[in-house]
Amino acid sequence: MIQSLWTPEDDKAAGALREASADGDLLGAMVAIEGLDKEASRAPLELVQAWGNEARHLVSRRGRHLALDTLRQILVDEAGFKGDREDYHAPQNSLLSDVLLRRRGLPIVLSALWMEVGRRAGIAVEGVGMPGHFIVRVESQLCDPFDSGRSLTREDCARIVSELSGGKLPLSESMLKANTTSQILERILRNLVKSYVRSESSLELYRSVRLLASLNPSPANLLSHGRVAEKSGAFTLALQTYEGLLARHPSCMEARLARQLIRPLKKRVSRLN
Repeated sequence: MIQSLWTPEDDKAAGALREASADGDLLGAMVAIEGLDKEASRAPLELVQAWGNEARHLVSRRGRHLALDTLRQILVDEAGFKGDREDYHAPQNSLLSDVLLRRRGLPIVLSALWMEVGRRAGIAVEGVGMPGHFIVRVESQLCDPFDSGRSLTREDCARIVSELSGGKLPLSESMLKANTTSQILERILRNLVKSYVRSESSLELYRSVRLLASLNPSPANLLSHGRVAEKSGAFTLALQTYEGLLARHPSCMEARLARQLIRPLKKRVSRLN
């Protein structure tokens, strides 16, 4: 069990994820999250490229003012992508290859697909991570890939935020700012973590938590990595992770908690040795 938590292939995937994130290659990073090898990644990459080529051709004939209509035609009317409302929290809704196969997914993964097709077509598509929901801005028009590419006004966005927050959050301009590649990837990984917690899939949970900590070694992510490793029985790995957290971020709240966890863990590791 412990040895299978993290494999050399997972280590390669983590490196590919960091590299793709730094390069702004959202699609390549999503492939890395799944750990797809070169052969397995060829089909999704070619499919997205084909849609991008088609969109580029149509926009060149129709005009850029019809960019949103063009993407909606290709990805919704023809390909049939929409949100999975029946099994929203299922892990496959966060995995690119499953989303491409089922034509169903979470808002953020569908939005990422729109972004990558748009990028290949020369269309400006930005990801907008509102609280609780993810949408895109195509050129200057907001739309919802989860809701079959429905166009959104600012008032629509305010209503979505209000409904999802139970009326506690008003819409602010910061909520409509474009997200960076790394922000999108972190949100995808956090969704995966939540899905695997719900499904009690310990191996997949550990892998997702570690990928998240590898992408962004923040105090919270490192602490989560250690906690999941400890819960999985990888006590030495958990100890190393907590000590790494202390070395990187010695004064934060998570470091204080890590110090408390290290003491009993050291005794446990020493008994094992």
